[in-house]
Amino acid sequence: LNRRPSLTTNSVVRVSHIRDTNASMRICVYGSSSDRTPKVYTDAAFHLGQLVAKGGHVLVNGGGRNGVMGAMNDGAKSANGQIVAVIHERFVVDSGVAYHDVDEMVVCGGDDLQRRKKMLMDRSDCLIVAPGGLGTLDEFCEVLCNLQLSFVNMPVAILNTNGFYDDLLRHIKKCKEQGLLMHDINDLVYVAKTPEDALEYLSNASMAEKQDLYQQKRVRPRFWICSLAIISLVELGIIGYLLRKRA
Repeated sequence: LNRRPSLTTNSVVRVSHIRDTNASMRICVYGSSSDRTPKVYTDAAFHLGQLVAKGGHVLVNGGGRNGVMGAMNDGAKSANGQIVAVIHERFVVDSGVAYHDVDEMVVCGGDDLQRRKKMLMDRSDCLIVAPGGLGTLDEFCEVLCNLQLSFVNMPVAILNTNGFYDDLLRHIKKCKEQGLLMHDINDLVYVAKTPEDALEYLSNASMAEKQDLYQQKRVRPRFWICSLAIISLVELGIIGYLLRKRA
């Protein structure tokens, strides 16, 4: 991880040391990368990182070493957790703001952040939106739009530390009241006040999805067995009718 690879535009470089590919959840967290992030948010992020690690989950994020991202990475590492960082080459080569003590680093290129955002989602089972600036808001609004259009189907929690997202949530509710949104914000995401609350929601939602999948796997064979049995009975009935008619 100390070696910085030579990168070209649109390149993808992976450095992987993930110990457990069967972790409970891969939790992506959006959050600030600013070194001016208030302590109330970095403290909550550090605690979140610890909880993710102690729960046996993998922390997925943008790989920053400052702000919310840096704090939660520090928290995860303090509890011997695993981290997947997906970072744009610009932040590795130009400014050196990457958090390098990670288990898997994915460096992507491109003229914008679209590829990086897709890679973050592709490597995650669920999502937490922590306090952040324009980058975080961009990521959150894109996910919210995709949830509304059913392009994305994963549990999403907003970590509303110290009421950070209160104004945004009020604005989104106003959009719904004025007919600009199809769904209420509470039907798309869960608003959590604490890291514990956010993780409990994601764990319960993940468990519910697994149970639904299990039920579907149980129901499908029964459905086909019943369907074949009905078809067989119909065929026997037709054959019996034709035999009686010939007799």
